[in-house]
Amino acid sequence: MRSPFPILALLSLILFPSPLAAQTANPSLTARLLGINSPEATAEKLRIESLDVNVRVHGTIAETIVTARFVNPVDQTLEGDFRLVMPAGSVVTGYALDLNGRMIDGVLVDQRRARVAYEARVRGRIDPGLAEVDRDNLFRTRVFPIFPRSGRTIRLRFTTPLDPARGYSLPIDDTAEIGRFRLEIEASGTARPPELRLPGGGEARWSSAGGVHRFEQERRGARLDGALAIAPAELQSPILVSRGDSGERFFQIADSAPVRRERDAPEVRRVAVLWDRSLSRADDDLEEEIAILRRYLDEARPRSIELLLFDSSGVERRRVANGAELTALLRAVRYQGATSLAALSAQDFAGIDACLLFSDGLVTIDRSDSFPPTCPIFAISSGADANRAYLRSLARNSGGEAFDLSVREAGEVLTRMTRRVPRVVDVRTSAGAPIDYTVLDGGEYGWRIVGPAAGSGDIVVRLAGVPSGSEQRTYAIPSGEAAEMNGASALWAAERVAVLAARDDVEPAALVALARRHSVASPEVSFLVLETGRDYAQAEIVPPASLPAEMRDEYAAVREQMKREETGARARRLDMVVDQWNEMRRWWGTRYPVASVADDRPGRGRRPPPVSSPSIEPVPQTVPSPPPPAPPPPPVVALEQRSEAAGADSGSIVVTGSNRTQAGAPSSPGASPRGSIAIEPWAANRPYLAALDEAPPADSERVFAEQQAQHGSLPAFWLDVSDWAWRKGRREDAVRLLLSALELPTRNSQTLSIVAERLMRYGEIDRAVSIFERLVAAEGDRPQPRRSLALALAKRSENAPREQARADLERALSLLTEVVTTPWNEAYRGIEMIALMEANRLIPRYRALGGDGLTLDPRLIALLDVDLRVVIEWYSEATDIDLWVDEPNGERAIYHNPRTRMGGRLSDDMTQGFGPEEYLMRRAQPGTYQVRSNIFSSDRLNPNGAQRVTARLIRDFGRPAEREEVVDIEILPDDDQRERSIGRIEFEGPAPRR
Repeated sequence: MRSPFPILALLSLILFPSPLAAQTANPSLTARLLGINSPEATAEKLRIESLDVNVRVHGTIAETIVTARFVNPVDQTLEGDFRLVMPAGSVVTGYALDLNGRMIDGVLVDQRRARVAYEARVRGRIDPGLAEVDRDNLFRTRVFPIFPRSGRTIRLRFTTPLDPARGYSLPIDDTAEIGRFRLEIEASGTARPPELRLPGGGEARWSSAGGVHRFEQERRGARLDGALAIAPAELQSPILVSRGDSGERFFQIADSAPVRRERDAPEVRRVAVLWDRSLSRADDDLEEEIAILRRYLDEARPRSIELLLFDSSGVERRRVANGAELTALLRAVRYQGATSLAALSAQDFAGIDACLLFSDGLVTIDRSDSFPPTCPIFAISSGADANRAYLRSLARNSGGEAFDLSVREAGEVLTRMTRRVPRVVDVRTSAGAPIDYTVLDGGEYGWRIVGPAAGSGDIVVRLAGVPSGSEQRTYAIPSGEAAEMNGASALWAAERVAVLAARDDVEPAALVALARRHSVASPEVSFLVLETGRDYAQAEIVPPASLPAEMRDEYAAVREQMKREETGARARRLDMVVDQWNEMRRWWGTRYPVASVADDRPGRGRRPPPVSSPSIEPVPQTVPSPPPPAPPPPPVVALEQRSEAAGADSGSIVVTGSNRTQAGAPSSPGASPRGSIAIEPWAANRPYLAALDEAPPADSERVFAEQQAQHGSLPAFWLDVSDWAWRKGRREDAVRLLLSALELPTRNSQTLSIVAERLMRYGEIDRAVSIFERLVAAEGDRPQPRRSLALALAKRSENAPREQARADLERALSLLTEVVTTPWNEAYRGIEMIALMEANRLIPRYRALGGDGLTLDPRLIALLDVDLRVVIEWYSEATDIDLWVDEPNGERAIYHNPRTRMGGRLSDDMTQGFGPEEYLMRRAQPGTYQVRSNIFSSDRLNPNGAQRVTARLIRDFGRPAEREEVVDIEILPDDDQRERSIGRIEFEGPAPRR
């Protein structure tokens, strides 16, 4: 049986080159002096000493190995940045770096963990290598160090599905001379050698033996210009089998069926156009998408057209009369909000013959599997960074097909959308067991699939779109040894990794396990090489098999030592926490004398030498016992309202404010409302906010579009304009604008944290919980995400049904217990006491709901209610922000004066990022408590703009009358005045005896 792939002359490769062939300087190699992320670093181009390219084509899949050695010609140590644009659809399956003359394979690690491990070792002047891949077929590796007058070698392996019309095209173009260039090509599973074009020109002569075709070339002082191009060739058989890195066998089937060239597709009566209008779509080739859509409608001539504009804010659905009206509507779309297919889940698609989904598939909010399409999906994407594997899976499951406009011609796409062409709808074993297969581009009239070839027997493929309506074909798995090649396995696994990564309920460990099993990298999973066994042990990463035996022994020994130390550390941690909690209880039980106005006002001024102990040691008096279970609380009443801005204070920018009365807080004897909270006013000092405020209503959309075009590439813009909309009472707009920040490539964990906190205040608690869940999964090495998730779950429980409320509180308490008992990095010392205060506030309500699953040590259970509690937290590392509270007598609670004469208590100073810091006053004496924040040092490399600090000012904490104000302030790192006023709390009358 002949292959559906046409036998092309070499001319076709020249007339219709791959879009990637136009890339210049590929591969590119630059370096930075002074190493990673140094502001003083300067770029330096490195010379490629040797470049080896080895391509193996098996049927319709190619596997490429690129080995590059580059040298450092200068007298300084460099960090190298190597980049290679790969052919479209490529999947990186291997990476190695030389260490002491030996190539060491990279280990697949989730992206954040890989970056943290790499950068930590660069700062320690240790040899690591990090390899990452983008969705736009760009491979990048960073290597450190490259010593003076020395070199490093990297090896990259990737798999590529051949384009049915153009075959394989690897752009290799560099004006610089390469010391030695070696090219080796092998082709199997084809009836004859494929046509070949060489980079830099030259005649291609194949040698063939035993059904395998080989080509070799070596050049010295080569200057490469053009692309390595391998044309598709006739296959020996429509089915081939290979064995992947996992040891499992996989098949590839490429075939065709007779088709009628005239239009013979069934009549399309109703068409639904699902148009993704999220922010990430703004840089897609929208005009090309609209042109394809118009041509489809002109050919299909449906009786009814419905347009569904969707994003995280929901769906706008309307009927459209014709293609001209549809075009006008689409050209007027404003691209904002986050990508959410969940918005489509409630839509009725009954009677729809075809759903045309125009999206990049980059789901950034809500569950990606919440949209089970009930109509055939044709997924069309044009963005370079589109998640095409996910779109292919979505379309395949609906009986449709996905099209990548960046590599497929419009005519081919229209043929497959408007004519009766073969489509695979089901694949099974001869025994009837379903096979989980992946659909690849099969050309205009062909089809191609890959999947696991488990066991023996035949593969049965059911087709639709053939002249008879449906057809079943049987393929016998070839006898004999399978070819040793990871190609089919990698392409199949890459789609499963992409689908998992698009979900928000998958642990990174599960994603990494699947990627490792089949050796596939992705934007979420990167290759990492470290220098020693100790490095792998300390990063908690299992080393590769290629690591020398002595280093693997070192890894095992260090890991065993770490496990022993961890066991001891947990025991010591609990003892330390119990001691600290007992001290906290003694403080809570101490009655402090009324303090007069201080003459010396301790604690004022800039950071002095640290003081190791407080100036006043409380005398133990009463120690609270764990409270008995309380009766079921009344329904929680949550009051959300905006704090009114009174006046202007350019020295402080309060971004958001809210307050609430906690009616369901646990009871405390003698509790009553006392004191008032006032937060500082909001002041607009952004040029885009000023422009929006000044725009007349009729011109507001145009002005916003102008400001978005100028400032919308960073999360800071969307964080600001969302609050601008919130202050104007436009809640839905505020949520949509806020979620836009998730669509930017510059977003990071700080962005996610800020967005989640804002969603809590905007009433989108479920979405906030979802984001915090992602942060906990991604950043298990920090306690802050666990605490944030716990507080979000507790908030959600306030208005949830009884069973859900109990489940949320149980999870919240479990997370807070982890925060308290886990031996974290010393940089986070102090968070355990803050988490204990919050856990003990929740325990009575959890017990009242029938909860009995507490895992917190009984010695740590005691409700410590206070008149005043202030907590600040921020969302970036390498940032030191201080909480200051000026008490009525003039004394300042500050990091070097954490215990005041009036009884104020300040938590440990967090100097390396994230927070939180806490101030407590059990019995507030009359007067004004002024709350301030000071930025001592900040992370300047921050796409989220100014440092944002969330402050919670709470009076009557842990009592029925509890009341809280939540505000955001910002502190610009270049401000001369880094101190900011957050708010003030007024207490009148003497403190009651509690």
